Amino acid sequence: MYLNNEEIAQEFFISNGFNVTNVAIDGRIHRFKNNASDKGESCWYVLSQETTTTGVDCIYGAIGDHRTGQKIPVYISHLPDIAGSYTKKGVIRSSPLPPRRDYKKETAALNEKTAIIAFEYWKRLPSGRKFHPYLRKKKIERLHGAKIALSPEGYELLVPVLDIEKKFWGFQRILEDGEKLFFRGTKKSDCFFEFGSGLGGKSVGYICEGFSTGASIYQALGQSVFCSFDAGNLKRVAFQINKKFPDSRLVICGDDDIFSPSNTGRNYAEAAASSISCPVVFPKFEPADLLLNKPTDFNDLYLISGPDNVKNQIVEATK
Repeated sequence: MYLNNEEIAQEFFISNGFNVTNVAIDGRIHRFKNNASDKGESCWYVLSQETTTTGVDCIYGAIGDHRTGQKIPVYISHLPDIAGSYTKKGVIRSSPLPPRRDYKKETAALNEKTAIIAFEYWKRLPSGRKFHPYLRKKKIERLHGAKIALSPEGYELLVPVLDIEKKFWGFQRILEDGEKLFFRGTKKSDCFFEFGSGLGGKSVGYICEGFSTGASIYQALGQSVFCSFDAGNLKRVAFQINKKFPDSRLVICGDDDIFSPSNTGRNYAEAAASSISCPVVFPKFEPADLLLNKPTDFNDLYLISGPDNVKNQIVEATK
C-alpha cells in the first residue's frame, strides 16, 4: 500500500490517539478538535518536510493538546519509490536530521509581537458594556477586570493573560456559547488571570483552571485567585506564584473530571499541588446532583448550592 507524505503523517497521528483529517505539511500551526464533542480546538500540530542530499524525505514537527499539556515530537524519514509515492516498508530511522527551524525562537518572537498588537486592541476597547450571556449562565457578578467586545461571532468576553510580572501577553476569548479560544499568538504557558488585589505577606492564594471557576471561588472567599486557563498549565502557574510569593499559602482548587476516563482535572491538580507541596481540594456533590447535572468544578458547585457551600468546602478541606 502506497502512502503520500500527508497520509503517512496522518497514520502516525492516529496511532498516537489524535484524530486528524486533511493533514497539511506547510510549517504552520493547525488546530483541531480531537473529538466531535470537544467545545474548542485544543489540539494542534505543525509539520514541515525536507529532502536530504541522499534522497530521503523527512517529515518533522510536533503534535499536542493544549488542555492536557501533551506534546509529541514527530520525525519520520522514508525513501520514495520509482513512481514517487511512498510505502511504509521504506520507512527508515537512521538518516541524518535535516536542518530544523527553531520553533521555540519563532514562537517567542510571535508571542512578543502578539503582546503588542493585543494590548493596543485592549486599550481601545470600551469598558461600558457589562452584560454577556456567559456571565449570566455562570452567575459571575461582574467582569473582574475582563472586557466585552463585539466580533463577527457575537459578543466575546475577553480575559487578560498576564505573567508573574504583570506583563500583558494577550487574552482568552469566551464566546456567547461558552467556547474558549485565545487571541492567536497569545503566550499561555506560565501565564494566568488573577482575581483580587494580589498576594502579599502570609496571605492565602487559590489556583484553579478556568475563569468561571476562579470567579466563583473569589466571590465565595474574597481572596486572591489565579486561573491557569487549563489543566496543563496548572503546575507551571503554581511554580511561578510559589516562587514569587514564598511566604504565602497556596491551595490548588482542582476540577474533578469524574465523567472522563482519564480524569485530567484531578490528575493535573494533584501533580501541581505535589510540585509545590501545597493542599489540593476538589468539589464534592450530592449523588442526585451528580446524576442530573454531571458537575465537575467549583463553578458547578456554586451554581448548584451557592457561595457558602463553596467557601465551606474549601476552608474545611484546607484547615
